[in-house]
Amino acid sequence: MWKKMTRALNFIMIILCIVSTLACTHVNPDLLYGTYVAAYPFGTDTLTIGRERHFSQRIEVTGQGAQTFNGTWQYSQKDSSIEFHGIGSVADGFGHLKNDWRTDVIENSFQAVERSWFKIVINSGARVPYVKQRL
Repeated sequence: MWKKMTRALNFIMIILCIVSTLACTHVNPDLLYGTYVAAYPFGTDTLTIGRERHFSQRIEVTGQGAQTFNGTWQYSQKDSSIEFHGIGSVADGFGHLKNDWRTDVIENSFQAVERSWFKIVINSGARVPYVKQRL
């Protein structure tokens, strides 16, 4: 009886390890394109990554309107990171709205790209990361 239970538990643990490993891997560049949203308490930051290596970003702050930024990007599959050129910065390091959010443009911003439980996430180490939206 105990042997059967132990075998079953071992099998379940192996399956869980395999699923976890497959769910959290590097991102194929073909899956990177699309729309991502970072939802802050004060508004949303929507990032659309195009195939032609350009992006569009729309930051909407409740009660303060919206601002759009456009720029270019480059992906390194080896490092699993994306480099944005000309991306807007809406929040400080603590997740609070920056006073200069309409004009603060970061010329070179490197952000990690991860697959986390079948979702693609950009800047996963941030308090509010970008999460790819399913259309």
